[in-house]
Amino acid sequence: MLRDLITDPDKSVRMAVARQLSQFPADQLPGSSATELQALFREYLASMKFNADMPEEQMNLGLFYSASGNPPEAEKAYREALRISKQMVDEVPDKPEYQHDLATNHGNLARLLAMTGRSQEAEDAYREGLDVQEQLVAECPGVPEYQDRLAGLHTRLGRLLYTTGRFADAQKAFRKAIDSQEQLAAEYPEVLRYRRSLTETLNGLASLLATCPDTQFRDARQAAQL
Repeated sequence: MLRDLITDPDKSVRMAVARQLSQFPADQLPGSSATELQALFREYLASMKFNADMPEEQMNLGLFYSASGNPPEAEKAYREALRISKQMVDEVPDKPEYQHDLATNHGNLARLLAMTGRSQEAEDAYREGLDVQEQLVAECPGVPEYQDRLAGLHTRLGRLLYTTGRFADAQKAFRKAIDSQEQLAAEYPEVLRYRRSLTETLNGLASLLATCPDTQFRDARQAAQL
């Protein structure tokens, strides 16, 4: 079945499979299947690089390299995605989709920087993304996807701040995310992603309140109520 997907005649199917398998070590497959998967990865990278002047393709390259364990190439792709996104926003400042993509690219870079131990750079990138997304939500308050992305950036920043011992700031970030996510979950109960995101952020805050190394931030009763 896997081999059929890897060699599917429909390129869009093969590209989707490549994205899904980017974390899978090809050398764990038997002979011919490993060769075919490696060829698929090369085809995917070539396809993304063919349209390398678009931020989406650079973002996809970054995601692929990050998942496959190549942080330097991932960072390079994310920074190029940022460069292109900033240029597009500068050229067409009234197109909200471009601002949304710019904030997303800041978030992707921030997550990679956090994963590679560059906490201050990661925090800076998250805050740049938040600045863009907060302005976008203010300008387009009726778009739930923009509110969802803003909340997601607050959640990720909260996790980063917790790991670096900034417990008060982490709690503040989690609560900002929760305010937005509770509203989204209430207004769009049919969208499971919003409820799932809310649950993840509540769990993050509950963990902080229950297990924070600094006891002044612990509140077991409140943690149990979340």
